[in-house]
Amino acid sequence: MGDLLIPKMVVIEVTNRCNLKCKFCLSTCNTNAVGDMSLEMFKAIIDKVKEEMPGVSVVPWLIGEPFLNRDYLEMVKYLSVNGLRFYVTTNLTIWREDILRFLLSKESTCYQIIVSMDGLPDSGNIEIARPGTNEKVLLNNLEKLLAIKTAIGSDKDIAVKICARGQDWGEIEDYVQYWLNDAGIDYVCVGKILVGDNEIPMRTKPCQYFDNQFMEIRWNGELAICSYNNHVIDEHALSYGQYKIGDSLLELYNNEAITKLREDQHNGVFPWPCSVCSFAYTGYGFRGEVQFRDDKIKRPIYYQQDYYNMFFSLKRKWKPAEYYK
Repeated sequence: MGDLLIPKMVVIEVTNRCNLKCKFCLSTCNTNAVGDMSLEMFKAIIDKVKEEMPGVSVVPWLIGEPFLNRDYLEMVKYLSVNGLRFYVTTNLTIWREDILRFLLSKESTCYQIIVSMDGLPDSGNIEIARPGTNEKVLLNNLEKLLAIKTAIGSDKDIAVKICARGQDWGEIEDYVQYWLNDAGIDYVCVGKILVGDNEIPMRTKPCQYFDNQFMEIRWNGELAICSYNNHVIDEHALSYGQYKIGDSLLELYNNEAITKLREDQHNGVFPWPCSVCSFAYTGYGFRGEVQFRDDKIKRPIYYQQDYYNMFFSLKRKWKPAEYYK
């Protein structure tokens, strides 16, 4: 393939349907066409990933709840059969024990399961931040998931994530410490709010998201430059093509449209909506140790800011710095 740019991760939207209506979610499912990626298309993409990008990780999730795709178990099995590392994010309000047991098994190449839960238990905010959630069911499902992990001796990481959806920072700090005190949770993720643009262009740095990090393929094959900007997700801004079964992924990831976008931004030219977007990833972030003022952990807490997320863990497990170059 010569000198073609290779993404570090391929993100595959297996569905943009969701059973919840979370505040500020980029997927406005009542105005966009909704659907599931076919198993045929998914397998074709994975075949090309294995052929053209050996060693690249896969994210079989973008917008929506992946457990709603009836073929999701077959999809994650196909990833594992082909030896591709991947991780899964779910709201865990749909109990799919067949999927979860496989993800935790030795046969699976999944390395982490992230459970989205945007509120401290018993605060009342889980159901406010994520309308449609039954907190009791969610917490019971998480307890069952952790029990399965313990019973089979799984080495997969399990994380919980809270996205900023209007909670005060006191609750978010309590959330981090609450879950780090649970021996079954490997790390806690805090996501920044993803709403609002600048009124005038203020971008100065290239966005590394589509520059050298991720290739995003939506459920219908549309190629998106990122999954953070609502204009990109809901209005299809700057889409650079359409994947069809049999296409070369690397040729698409290096086509004329996206190559020009990369060149322009390195010359300080940012097209709309990139020009007014403040979510762009443009650096290495921060890492180190932190201590909360009301320290309830009494152990070193390792911290990393990566893209728009912050990660807190009692284990020092960081990606190498060269990953972000």
